Amino acid sequence: GNSNDNILLVVGDQGTGKTTLINRFSNQWQEHPISVLKIPPKTTDPNAVLPLLAEHLGFPALNDLGDLVEQEEQIDPRIVVIEDAHNLFLSDVGKLDAYRMLNQCLNAHLDNVFWVVVMHSHSWVYLNCVFGREVKFSNVLSMPRWSPADIRKLILSRHQGSRRRLSFNELLLSVSGANQSSSVRATNSRIYNILWEQSGGNPRVAIHLWLSAARSKERNVEIGVPEKPASSRLKGISDDFCFIYAAIIIHHELNTREIMAVTSYPEAIVRHALKQGVYQNMIVRGDNNRYRIHPLWQQTLFNVLASRNMLWS
Repeated sequence: GNSNDNILLVVGDQGTGKTTLINRFSNQWQEHPISVLKIPPKTTDPNAVLPLLAEHLGFPALNDLGDLVEQEEQIDPRIVVIEDAHNLFLSDVGKLDAYRMLNQCLNAHLDNVFWVVVMHSHSWVYLNCVFGREVKFSNVLSMPRWSPADIRKLILSRHQGSRRRLSFNELLLSVSGANQSSSVRATNSRIYNILWEQSGGNPRVAIHLWLSAARSKERNVEIGVPEKPASSRLKGISDDFCFIYAAIIIHHELNTREIMAVTSYPEAIVRHALKQGVYQNMIVRGDNNRYRIHPLWQQTLFNVLASRNMLWS
């Protein structure tokens, strides 16, 4: 639609399709040039923000916000996407100024730039609480939940690439119909409703649930009951571990030193929490040695931490 503001904030959980949305938008929008500035992790120095923008916009240098406004006339109207804006902060003293600097740049009066800021939803909740009235976005797009029909289309499009026959195990068939033919039809419909319920409409979580319920043998794939991890598996988890896992959720991903900085826990406790999380397949360590929550555990872990008032929605 139309807006007098030149800023759009896009927020969503991990796996809801933010990057896919931006890529599709970039391919389909033809009226103005679109460029994507991906913020490196973790860029918390406010003095690094203007050089990033200057390089991206093709300016020789930006010493202050005044330079940004003056040099804007050198570029044609365009859309600039700031991806992974959650990398601009750590919840530590002195580590929020880079995010504040970005917002000062966004609020500078620019006629030729429309900003699209893409951010992890839990980071946005935290930053919105910290900054309050200081930082406001007039237009906020929250990534919607996918429908059961969309989940079904996604799963089947992925499964067709395997070229394997699909079947359901006896447990699914037994609760879906009176005879074999009606059971198969009912199960084929119900399985995607179960995926939708268990995933909360998150496409990446739905894919992981499908894979966790699948058993492959020769040219056949048999699907069992998709089920996300039960919260009972976290019964008795210590507060120390909870604070560490909450920090990872708020920041989307962190390395060991960053977790120590935002939680003030010693290295031994942080490494023990990460080791246990990886062992339970709750935490994933990337090739860049940064840790994030496994998609299957996202909602379960969030619910447990929210019940302890360690996360807010």
